[in-house]
Amino acid sequence: MKYEIIGADRDTADDVRIEVEAASEAEAVKIAGKTVLIERVKPRPSRAATGDALPVVVSRVPRDASQLVKSQREASLSPAAWAAIVGLPLLTIVIAAWLIFSEPATVQATTPSAAAAPLPYVHPAVPRQPGTDDATYARLIAAHETAEARAHAEQEARERAQRMRRADAYRAALAAAAQQTIRPRSMSIGDVGRLPSETRIVQVIDRMRTLLSLDGKIVMLDVYPTTGLTDDSDFASADPFQVTGTTQYETVMGSTRTVFVLTPYMP
Repeated sequence: MKYEIIGADRDTADDVRIEVEAASEAEAVKIAGKTVLIERVKPRPSRAATGDALPVVVSRVPRDASQLVKSQREASLSPAAWAAIVGLPLLTIVIAAWLIFSEPATVQATTPSAAAAPLPYVHPAVPRQPGTDDATYARLIAAHETAEARAHAEQEARERAQRMRRADAYRAALAAAAQQTIRPRSMSIGDVGRLPSETRIVQVIDRMRTLLSLDGKIVMLDVYPTTGLTDDSDFASADPFQVTGTTQYETVMGSTRTVFVLTPYMP
């Protein structure tokens, strides 16, 4: 079957009319489309039936250039491309209008005004009088900070002197207590002094309590580590002790006995 193809040459844009022999119209379009921008396809009878010998190119007439460009665009652009071509100018117009109308607001927002100028620095503890220049105010701040530093140093010196006086008093009280000796026979609450030389360990009760014998008088030594102490051994210490109260303990015979309590002396 022969088909007459009418369209424009892809290279020269001339009008062309050609015949293509193909099994179907689609095949004819596929064959002719390689060189022709097809506008119309018409089936033609074969030469055997008509006896006519049609040339492959029947006519070639130059086409107006603007009409050719329009024809080529119409033949080759898809609907999506047409939408992009039509929509792009509209989008450009919208963006330009937005820029024109929003420009004053943008300038106003980004241009600093006199009201937004930074305020002069004011120290929280140094008032700034109106009309005071920066140099003068800086000297006032420096003088204030110097006075604060001097006051802080003086306060630290006073506290250090107080600590030293307390330490001296503590050492003096310890030295005075160490010069005294607790007398077992006349012992009373509040007595301070060193233990007599004839002091023995009667029993280690736990890690902080020990029963002592002061010249035969039983007392409880409390708040004193018992590490290294053993029952029925001598006890010696250069530290002073103080009689702080009384307590009861159970003897080996099962009776209860009240004794004085001694603790390390703390002035």
